[in-house]
Amino acid sequence: MVSKKAAVLVACGALAAPGVAQATHETGKLGAPGQVCKPLKQQQQASLKEFRSTDPSKEALRTFRAMQRAAYKGCIREAAKKRSEDKQQGEEDTQGGPNVNSEGAPGQVCKPLLRARKAQLKSFRAQDPKPSKQVVREYKQAQQAAYKGCIQGAAKARSENKENQGKGQQS
Repeated sequence: MVSKKAAVLVACGALAAPGVAQATHETGKLGAPGQVCKPLKQQQQASLKEFRSTDPSKEALRTFRAMQRAAYKGCIREAAKKRSEDKQQGEEDTQGGPNVNSEGAPGQVCKPLLRARKAQLKSFRAQDPKPSKQVVREYKQAQQAAYKGCIQGAAKARSENKENQGKGQQS
């Protein structure tokens, strides 16, 4: 009974540690989940040694390690979630307005189609009965052809617009 209480206390302490920890490692990307949770991992190793010194049963040790793994996984998930939120916020800040050179660019025009392809493919694969690999391959090829057509059409329209603007300025 004492070992379960100790395990719970260690797990609670482990869950509190990631909020305080900051990544300061010189290699890798700043704020990477593994870096953020590194102090927790080190703390868990020390806690495990301390817990083993009490000579726990195999089941108690298994339970303790499972709780440690769950706490570490939770830390990694939270750090990854925070990092992706920070990254999205950073992208929104830098995107202020469209770049003059990219206005009407084929990639920009067809971006919604590109984003929709993944969801469409997922729903296509989820059909009942499931489509064969060959049918999925053909569907992906059709998607690629549609995207390529969009890019080509947008490029042609952009070049025609530039030609028309050039003629309008000469008159």
